[in-house]
Order: sequence, then C-alpha cells, then structure tokens
Amino acid sequence: MSRLVLMGGRERSIIVSPGLDLLAPSPPGQQGVLVVRDSMYITEMCYPSELRAAFYTDAVRAAGYPGANRILHLVLQAGCVSGAAAAAMQRCWADRDEFVDVAVDGVDLNATTDEPTPARYVAIIQDVSFACAAMLPPECLQRYGPAACMAAMRSGGLSPAAGQLFAAPAPDGGGEKVLVPVLVGVLGGVALLAAAVAAVLVLRRRRRRFRHDHHKLELVLATTHAACDEAGCQGETPRE
Repeated sequence: MSRLVLMGGRERSIIVSPGLDLLAPSPPGQQGVLVVRDSMYITEMCYPSELRAAFYTDAVRAAGYPGANRILHLVLQAGCVSGAAAAAMQRCWADRDEFVDVAVDGVDLNATTDEPTPARYVAIIQDVSFACAAMLPPECLQRYGPAACMAAMRSGGLSPAAGQLFAAPAPDGGGEKVLVPVLVGVLGGVALLAAAVAAVLVLRRRRRRFRHDHHKLELVLATTHAACDEAGCQGETPRE
C-alpha cells in the first residue's frame, strides 16, 4: 500500500495494536506481511507525546528485519495550512510524528477484554506520517488513566475538553482554529462505496429493462396499427 491517506483504519490505538482492522489474522503457522509506504495515517484521538514516545521506545523490531525502528517524534509543522479544506499532508494537525522505518509484529486486541493476540503478520511502515486530529484531554487522563480514557473517548462516553477537537493553529500565530471533521473509517467508507455502486448498477439495469420493454411495446403497437389499416378494423385488434 502506498500513497494513501488512511483515516480510522484501527478502532483501537494503532500504536498499541499495530495493523489494520480490515485485515484478518493469518492462519496459524503462517505469517503475512503488511507494507505501507509514503502515506499518512490519521487518528481521531492521540495519547500525549510523552506516552507515544514511550510506546515507540518499547516497540520491538520484528524478527528477520535487521536494524532499528526509526521514528521522528513531534515533527515540526512549519508552513502547514489551517482548515479542513487543506490537503491532509499540508494541513495543521494537533500533533504529528513520522514513521521513517518501522517493522513490528501485528497485534489485535480482544473487543471485550483488550487482551492482545498475535495477528500473525508483520507491519512494515516506511515514510508514513502519523497525524493526530485531537489529543486526549489532560483531565480525562488524570482521572481514568491512558487506556480507560482512550476507551471512553472512542466509545463516546466522554466529551473532549473545550478546544481539544481543534487542529493546531497556523504557525503565523493568527490563532485561527478549525473544527476537525468527523473521520469516516476505512471499512465504513468501503461499505458505503460498495452500497453506492450496487445502487447505481441496479438503477442502470432497471432503466435498460424499462427502455427494452418500452421499445417492445412500441413495436407491438406499430404492428397492430398497420394490421388494422390493412384490414380496415375499427376499435378491435385484428385476429389471426
């Protein structure tokens, strides 16, 4: 996968559970590979920078991929553009990191217990920007802790603190802040697109069937009128 902007590709934090929700785990005894290059991953809610830095430090490079994981933490956003209309790569984000070269084992989290289970594929991430649309509110973190706060925010159980859903201001100090739009998940977007395509195909089939039946009706009427003209019938359809 390359040159993509991925939004909400993971229901849980992709930092805690590397991978994508649209991928099923590999069969036992096998191992797949997910490669994402030259792209951007946007998450609607981020842990604070110090917690992200700790996750990055603890991330173990996958076996068979020599070298070390390279991540640029807190990338400067000089020249970024405020506003949802700006292209994702040029937009100002609440925070932004850069995954230069990362190879980690994919992990899925149990939907009920959050227990990690191996996804049995390696996630190779190269030159991918990690953009935060918003940050977890400090009050939420202090009261519930990182994991519970993230879960509550994602489930809609808590509302972000005032201003937390706004992108970072432009570097010119103008102070303009733009409300971050609701991000449609990848799976939801694919399902919506598939439904739309199906609807268009059904509509096209119905229109073609209507035109075909209408044409047949015109031929029948024309034949009937011609036969009546020859037979001199009035008010009746000629019989064979």
